[in-house]
Amino acid sequence: MYKSYNNFKKIMAKLKRGSSINSFFLPNEKEIKLVSKIQKLIGNDYRLIRCTYTMLNKSIIDASGQLRELFLKYGIIDYSLIQKGTQNKIVKDVGLIVTTRGIIETKVSFYRPTTKNGDPRFWFYNSKRHLLKDKLLFITVSKNKLVGIPVIEDEGIFDLISKYLSSTKSTDHISIFRTLYGNHKDQWIESVSPLKSNPKDVGDTLEKIIGIKANSSIKADINGLIEIKSKRTSTKANDSLFSKTPNWKISPIKSSREMILKYGYVGNAHKGFMDLYVTVNAKPNNQGLLLLNNNKDGELSQYHAKDGLTCIWEHQVLKNRLIEKHPNTIWVQAEEKTIKGKIYFRYKNEMKYTSNPIFSQFLTLLESSIITFDWRGKVKPDGTKYRDHGHGFRISSKNRILLFDEEKDFSI
Repeated sequence: MYKSYNNFKKIMAKLKRGSSINSFFLPNEKEIKLVSKIQKLIGNDYRLIRCTYTMLNKSIIDASGQLRELFLKYGIIDYSLIQKGTQNKIVKDVGLIVTTRGIIETKVSFYRPTTKNGDPRFWFYNSKRHLLKDKLLFITVSKNKLVGIPVIEDEGIFDLISKYLSSTKSTDHISIFRTLYGNHKDQWIESVSPLKSNPKDVGDTLEKIIGIKANSSIKADINGLIEIKSKRTSTKANDSLFSKTPNWKISPIKSSREMILKYGYVGNAHKGFMDLYVTVNAKPNNQGLLLLNNNKDGELSQYHAKDGLTCIWEHQVLKNRLIEKHPNTIWVQAEEKTIKGKIYFRYKNEMKYTSNPIFSQFLTLLESSIITFDWRGKVKPDGTKYRDHGHGFRISSKNRILLFDEEKDFSI
């Protein structure tokens, strides 16, 4: 965690000057769209790196922990088996670089120098003229090859990916959902709460008609394999990923109730209560709260701009929750209408399917404020009558593809 108060003050000084932490290395809005386009074609786990002058000049790319995880996952290389020193360098004929002129096959070196604690490194041979300074490089594995794709707007590159590297993943889970959804296509379905509109009604109504009992399980809705996420077409709210409060045992603040009492506000919605209905991301919000990720210690921390550390989530806990909740997910939208005094929903035939969330991207998206955390609760000033609506992590629909290794459009 960021235990050094002086280090935290430096971070806050940067934020006050209007610069985000490591913003140079994070994808901008245009790059996010290009990464999404590549990912829809590739459909595999991936990592992003920004090509710097030093990388290209010295022919060196640092193999971060997230990259090493990718290499190990697909059987490319296990750095724990490599000794320090260039004499122990391993060279494999496993590289592919997608360029505007074609796909280049090349060798890739993997090694650990004797300096800098032997921090792992790798390099695509003969790649200097193909990798672009200050541009993102999309790194993935396809057909047992380590693939580097410059994130640039070039239809030739997308055509090559589509022709030679596209994924053909199974979507049997869509068939399961279609069977459960049955004959409800194009029908107006009475809400589970027909006389009062509640945020959860759209999801609870869909789950009722496909035979899922109301529950608060941390696992996916259908047999632990398929999660159903639904929202109204009229809502502008981001999609809910999962709910998870911090580890209060290792946090300075010891409960959600205490968090609201300390950083909440007197609102108009709930008379006599302290409210905390805010979104937290990588920059301080109106309450002074922000998220800082620390890969070294495996923690995500929430800080207050003046008070410092407030609470901590452990990476492994977040990873487990994300994978348990979203192995396969159906994303549904619904229209809402009042008919003869009662509320009804009609679920759109066009839906989306995602699978296999990428935890390294979850962390990257937190750092770039694309994934956020919402506090949603209230409590009396004396600490009584605490209630929350699920404190949790969210992402916008347009950026979902950046989190999952597959996203597919389908119709009922």
